[in-house]
Amino acid sequence: MTKRNNKKEEEKLEDLSKLQENERREVERKKKEERIKHLAQKSTPLVDYGLLDSYKFFLSQLALAGIPQGNIFEFAAQTIIKF
Repeated sequence: MTKRNNKKEEEKLEDLSKLQENERREVERKKKEERIKHLAQKSTPLVDYGLLDSYKFFLSQLALAGIPQGNIFEFAAQTIIKF
């Protein structure tokens, strides 16, 4: 009888430890997801590579120089290279 009781208790403990392990994994997964969301909101490729700043510089130079007579894309390329 005691062997059966011990076996049942061991099974209950194993089940409990499995549940606790699953809960721990779920908490870790949620933390990772939150970190990824935070990082995704924090930085964008436009900001990381300076593209947004160069675009703002181009617009300011365009406002100063006015619309060019030639190809606007050449003007844009030259302005971005200067940046």
